Amino acid sequence: MKCLYILLVSVLCALSPRAFAQPPRLADTLAPGTPFFFVQISDPQLGFREEGGVAEGERLLRETVAAINLLCPSFVIVTGDMVNNPDDEAQFAAYRRLIDSIRPDVPVFHLPGNHDMGKFSESRLRDYLARYGYDRFSFRFGGCAFLGIDSCPIKDGVSAAEESQYDWLCAQLEAAKECRERILFLHCPIILTERHEPETYSNFPEPMRRRYISLLKRYAVRYVFAGHLHNTAQAETEGIRMITCGPSGRPLGTGYSGMNIITVTADTIDVQYVRPSEARRPFLPGDPDVR
Repeated sequence: MKCLYILLVSVLCALSPRAFAQPPRLADTLAPGTPFFFVQISDPQLGFREEGGVAEGERLLRETVAAINLLCPSFVIVTGDMVNNPDDEAQFAAYRRLIDSIRPDVPVFHLPGNHDMGKFSESRLRDYLARYGYDRFSFRFGGCAFLGIDSCPIKDGVSAAEESQYDWLCAQLEAAKECRERILFLHCPIILTERHEPETYSNFPEPMRRRYISLLKRYAVRYVFAGHLHNTAQAETEGIRMITCGPSGRPLGTGYSGMNIITVTADTIDVQYVRPSEARRPFLPGDPDVR
């Protein structure tokens, strides 16, 4: 039955206006240094704390999508936990319906979270790929390189899958050496607030921190964006800013539901985490002054 469902999902994905079979194609039409902005959302996690339903998660994601459609960013990156239960057909169907309502001229890139994958295995990865089509991406825009990886094998300690992806990331960073920025996205943060903070459910174990921070430093990566925490956090180490986006779904602790609006100019990268109701298009250098 599960195999039949996965096959059906694959067929529906292929017929969908926003096919998940591969990362979106995004033409790099901007000259390097031309300002632009994009949106990161994380952890819609439909079904989270809803006792079998998705109504609240749908409402929150619908508000997020409406804000994205008004902003019209260059693209959107979703850093995982699209649903709460990777085996729940209704949750995925609801997510797919809502994310497909983002305007078609705004590409949407996805990365897996632990709730999309379950504990990492080759079988779980195949199921994820049958739904979403890919678990990593690499593209260029505005002279910058945008790289996304799957944090699940890293966090779950699956050495073969982690090593294979690490080699892929090394090759992508090497190929992007001439880009003015190399920006990394993943679901689970490498660290939350301190380089030597204790390992928890929400950060990398120490050996993986050393491995990835060393790699990112070698290639002068200055920004890493994650989610997973259902709250916001920031850290800086070795010249790398680690930015944890709060959830578009239900928050935890004192957080609130929102999105990152990330503005890239010739000299700076500015990050603002805002509620959908407060989202405003950034004023970019070169925009007409309408005051």
